[in-house]
Amino acid sequence: MSKQSKKRRRIAVLGGNFAGLSAALALPDRHEVTLIDSAAEFEWTPNIHELVSGVKAPEHLRIERKRLLRKHGHSFLQVRAQALEPDQDRIRVSSAVYVDYDACIVAIGGDSLRERVKGAAEHSIPFRTVADCHAIYEKLQQLSGRSKFSVTIVGGGVSGVEALGELLRSYRDHPGMTVHVVEAGAHLMPSSPRELDEDIRAHCADRDVQFHCGVTVEKISNRSIWLSNACLLPTDLTIWTAGQTIPALLEDAGLGPGGDDGAPVKATLQSQRRENIFVAGDCAVLRKPIKRQAYHAIEMGEHAAANCERFLRGRKLRKYRPSRKPILVAFGDLDTYLVAGKRVIAGPSLAGAKEALFQGGMALFAPPLAKEDAARLYKRFSRSVTHLLLPQFDSLEAAMSLGRYRWVA
Repeated sequence: MSKQSKKRRRIAVLGGNFAGLSAALALPDRHEVTLIDSAAEFEWTPNIHELVSGVKAPEHLRIERKRLLRKHGHSFLQVRAQALEPDQDRIRVSSAVYVDYDACIVAIGGDSLRERVKGAAEHSIPFRTVADCHAIYEKLQQLSGRSKFSVTIVGGGVSGVEALGELLRSYRDHPGMTVHVVEAGAHLMPSSPRELDEDIRAHCADRDVQFHCGVTVEKISNRSIWLSNACLLPTDLTIWTAGQTIPALLEDAGLGPGGDDGAPVKATLQSQRRENIFVAGDCAVLRKPIKRQAYHAIEMGEHAAANCERFLRGRKLRKYRPSRKPILVAFGDLDTYLVAGKRVIAGPSLAGAKEALFQGGMALFAPPLAKEDAARLYKRFSRSVTHLLLPQFDSLEAAMSLGRYRWVA
């Protein structure tokens, strides 16, 4: 065997959430793998809405990246990448420091669209990270001491609906809370059946929740929001859950354009611009779009890792075929929806399925083999029992309703 064939190939993974971390963990230690991300910890973002009500605590949604990667023989570089330079096969992480690669997996998600709206960056809180949602929780704790306050949620997709559910979980009995939900589409969760929108509205019928669909936000100040239909909304807290666009890093690297969404890729997840770059997760634009869900990101990360290996060995790449899985949308303690294409069923006990996915997923990424991991699993599970399971049995009527399901669409 030649010296060249024995040489460890360098693989850089840019971005360390679901797609990037899954890719790194799927790569064997015969490669020199470096994962680059600005944050020290991986975050389980599908459940960050529960931070808004205090059902979850920040530490229960985080796992230290360095510790996970060390178990697999990989390196973690905590730094914000300044540029991806495909012509030189390297990533610039500071003015004079570079990470060279033979192949690269890019999984950096997208940039928030709020940067395009005047005043949004200064006067709204994004809904993207654990820190964001904990900041929303703390702000709500302050506002709840007032006799009246107004909250605006910009975006009526999954995140917006789940944020609304958590607001109602904790504050629906507050007589002075008004909630506005602004959605650019014709109805809530535009890619789902319209009956879901109607069902959510029915849950809010006896509460001061106002929906503004088919309009966009023009400008935000610390106390007001201007909509495209000339409506002016008062607001004490603005939560931004709407949309994303291609990260500037990818656009500057010449991996776009793929519209506002991200970088166009082949069916193999290989960049259409560079053969030794693979793109996974929310920043990848497939010919047939798929929903931005954690399970898709995990699949894409693992597939990108497998194809990255095949590329380095000169083997034929395989096409990515996304799984057809339903999604679970939590609406606080009022309901949980299982959305499978044009079919929607609902029932309080579905919250248990969403929680099981969280507990199982966290345990999968960080198996409780060490005492530290076992202790964290116990704390996560204990909090779920006290904050999610037991409250469902606070009355005989609530307990009897747990096994009931209904068709929404």
